[in-house]
Amino acid sequence: MKVGLRLLALDPAQEPVHRTLMRLYAQQGRLGAALRQYETCVRVLERELGLEPDAETRRLYRELLQTPTRSAPSASERRPTPSVSEPETALVGRATEMATLRERLAEAWKSRGAIGIIQGEAESARRG
Repeated sequence: MKVGLRLLALDPAQEPVHRTLMRLYAQQGRLGAALRQYETCVRVLERELGLEPDAETRRLYRELLQTPTRSAPSASERRPTPSVSEPETALVGRATEMATLRERLAEAWKSRGAIGIIQGEAESARRG
């Protein structure tokens, strides 16, 4: 992939290199990147040469548009939800926040991530 990007940096009108990158992105499951590469190819060819992409490139683009999007993983593909042990440093008075963080972690393992932030003054579990 890096080689293709370097080649395009030297000569952005190399249509076969654009096609190769489109295929590589698609093989990686990065359909959006593959489609953006086509759009880049179209702009470059128009700007540099006043041409449209050739039939092979347009055909590849149409094939990519027909690629089904991957649905959520099946139960057998999902990683198990990790067990969350008690933290090494206690969060004094933060039971609700810890419960929320545990829920967010479980959701993240199911590929439904979110952000969790704990704000406020730090309290020490040990006094004296």
